[in-house]
Amino acid sequence: MAQKFDVISELYDRACLEIITDPVKWQSFLQTAGRNFKLRFDEQFLLFIQRPDATAVLEIERWNETFERWVNKGAKGIALLSMENGRNVLRHVFDISDTHSGINKDFQIRTKAVIPDLFRFGI
Repeated sequence: MAQKFDVISELYDRACLEIITDPVKWQSFLQTAGRNFKLRFDEQFLLFIQRPDATAVLEIERWNETFERWVNKGAKGIALLSMENGRNVLRHVFDISDTHSGINKDFQIRTKAVIPDLFRFGI
């Protein structure tokens, strides 16, 4: 595991300067970061380096338990650097395009805010 951690750390270090000095790459990074705004900056950066087209990423457990979606066989995880109990560790997340529904219903990400029908509820 230490070897993978070192590879991801080196990838992060090499790509930092390249992305922040190129306006086109910086704008692409901001688009990816905007779609995954709940991640920390360093996680957004690693996400962009490995998977710039990622739409929504979560750990496999969250896809399974919260959204009842399962990661496709053979899907490659996106490695992110984390700290657990004072140790550097890798955690892997998967994009929604790497998942499928177990009950054959489509899952769509809404890009516009949904306004509830407050009058229906008497509010």
